[in-house]
Amino acid sequence: MPEPAPDNVIVVGIAPTRIDEIVEVAASLAQDLGASLVIGHVMINTSLVEYSPASTRDGLSLAPAVDEEMEELSLHIGERVESVVAGRAPWNLRMLGGDPAKALGRLSAELNARLIIVGGVRRGMMHEVEDVISGSITAALTRLQDRPVVVVPARRR
Repeated sequence: MPEPAPDNVIVVGIAPTRIDEIVEVAASLAQDLGASLVIGHVMINTSLVEYSPASTRDGLSLAPAVDEEMEELSLHIGERVESVVAGRAPWNLRMLGGDPAKALGRLSAELNARLIIVGGVRRGMMHEVEDVISGSITAALTRLQDRPVVVVPARRR
């Protein structure tokens, strides 16, 4: 497989519960486009990054301190991604901090990503209530970004 150009990057925002379905779509697109994947997972309990001074916010968001629990989660995510990508595209994993839409936006800007891929709204009443209270990451990304955002719908169960 030829090495993709450094400016041919797809950023993929994932949640641990939807790794397989989101990464499957991303790996297929990356293979078709000759792109590499940068998988971004925004760590829980890091939303206070957004209240940091602007001079330090990007660093805290793009390279947050990773504790032991997050390191284990990172290993789990990496194993799942590797099994789904299965050599179709080069990839790496970035743990991020802050508001998920803003953190993925910062990562995309840093890498000059071609596009962003995220999971769509989750089905079910509790997820709908959560989205109303905290806001939909997908909706926020589509408002904040100047690059295409591909939304992978949740599978019907």
